[in-house]
Amino acid sequence: MYGDIHPGILLYSDYTLEDTMCLAVPIQVTAVKDQTAVCQVHGGQTAVEASLLLLDEEVRPGDYVLLHAGFALRKLEEYEARETLNLLQEMAAKEHQ
Repeated sequence: MYGDIHPGILLYSDYTLEDTMCLAVPIQVTAVKDQTAVCQVHGGQTAVEASLLLLDEEVRPGDYVLLHAGFALRKLEEYEARETLNLLQEMAAKEHQ
């Protein structure tokens, strides 16, 4: 089962394995070649590739996409991506307290 809990966070939960959950995260596109985008996460120095095969709209450098398992699931507005990344940071900080 899956559901959108926030415009930029898509959670997938498998009820047969209660502790398993996959998370799609916003990333910013830095370059596009063919059907692949090179992206960075929250302004970091880690570069990841995202397949654009599932998208029906054009993606350009500077755009944000929602990444899950190597695929861009949908394009995000910048405010959605930033708000989501801030929420994820808050959740991570609380977990480490």
